[in-house]
Amino acid sequence: MTQLKPYPEYKDSGAAWLGAVPAHWRLGRIAYAYSLTLGKMVNSTSGVGEPRPYLRAGNVQDYGVDLAEVKEMPVTAAEALSLDLRAGDVVIVEGGAGFGRSDYLKEDLIEWSFQNHVIRARALGDHRGRYLDFFIKFLRARGHFESLGSYATIPNVSAEKLGGIELPFLPAEEQKSIARFLDRETAEIDAFVVNQEELVTLLAERREATISHAVTKGLDPMVRMQNSGVEWLGEVPAAWTTTRLKHVGRSLIGLTYSPNDLADADEPGSHMVLRSGNIQHGQLQLDTDVVRVKMAIPPELVTQPADLLVCARNGSRALVGKNAFIGEAGAGQTFGAFMSIVRSEHNQYFRWVLNSSLFASQMGLFSTSTVNQLTKGTLDNFEFPWPPASERAAISNHLDRATSEIDAATADAREAIALSKERRAALISAAVTGKIDVRGVVGGTA
Repeated sequence: MTQLKPYPEYKDSGAAWLGAVPAHWRLGRIAYAYSLTLGKMVNSTSGVGEPRPYLRAGNVQDYGVDLAEVKEMPVTAAEALSLDLRAGDVVIVEGGAGFGRSDYLKEDLIEWSFQNHVIRARALGDHRGRYLDFFIKFLRARGHFESLGSYATIPNVSAEKLGGIELPFLPAEEQKSIARFLDRETAEIDAFVVNQEELVTLLAERREATISHAVTKGLDPMVRMQNSGVEWLGEVPAAWTTTRLKHVGRSLIGLTYSPNDLADADEPGSHMVLRSGNIQHGQLQLDTDVVRVKMAIPPELVTQPADLLVCARNGSRALVGKNAFIGEAGAGQTFGAFMSIVRSEHNQYFRWVLNSSLFASQMGLFSTSTVNQLTKGTLDNFEFPWPPASERAAISNHLDRATSEIDAATADAREAIALSKERRAALISAAVTGKIDVRGVVGGTA
């Protein structure tokens, strides 16, 4: 992209959060430029009408409208006319965790409707939906919706609040220029991000495969193998046996505490409670998700160097079993009731077992239809191959080196993703607020 210049002349917008805008722009409320319609409430009394697919808040994602999961609701003929979805409309999530997410519809959604957690914005006069979509993305990225007030129940941006927000009014051709420019630039960034995300996935698969092979087959490709006697495990090196965690270590369930036990960060005598959020990418993070308590901690629930912290219960099945090694920095704290500690002199080796496919292969022992949890009994009876001490040390050293290279590449890819998303947000902000002049820049086809 060539170096873009600012507009030749600016004026104060009158809005502190927006700052100066190009001199020929003016500000007006969104409601004056777009008709805003809230969708139909879906409940047990909405049985009148013909079944019709409807757009839910979950269908509107940051990467666009995702129609992989389609639901239907009854819609009357009158509702079908008023709640249609056309090319050029902008759909905005009204409430919940993703409130403020938006997308521009490039084609009609024929015979579709939308629910009451989605707002449809339809351009009036010379205004353009694609410009509004990018402007809303700018507002959401800067946290503008959160600044509109407090929420008694769930976070939301109502049609009334949305309509009262001021945005720049500018010539239609200029709106098109900004949209074309941002479509082209964000498409390039998005493609790069997808590429890097695929790389992260491939590196994760390579990491698990490297670990799994080492802890099930060893490092010597010529070693004599024997049947392990465990159907799902198959053959292991002839000198290996199998064991269970309870035979080489012990597991501990974490601390139960109440809101009355919570302490301030600097309160003397308090302990940090390690929780699921303190495990990030296999590493212990002590500066995020910080919760402290001031209460009597049983000695065995005080963390020690070389303990292995394991997520034992979580709403997400994929997070059960995620773990991190506790070093000196994490020692002397405690851990929550949804966590476990594995305490063993063999943790330098066992942590690799827990990060291999061996653990995933036994997921059915603890995952249920209602609760994803790793009980003490299940963890204690976790079965895995057990090499001689010299091989355990060699495997641990090998995996330290092999995974550090993979982890470094993964960290580089994640940093590239984060920087690209920051650049994307900065480009959108600069273009929709007039900080850069993209008139005349060759763009895409939007």
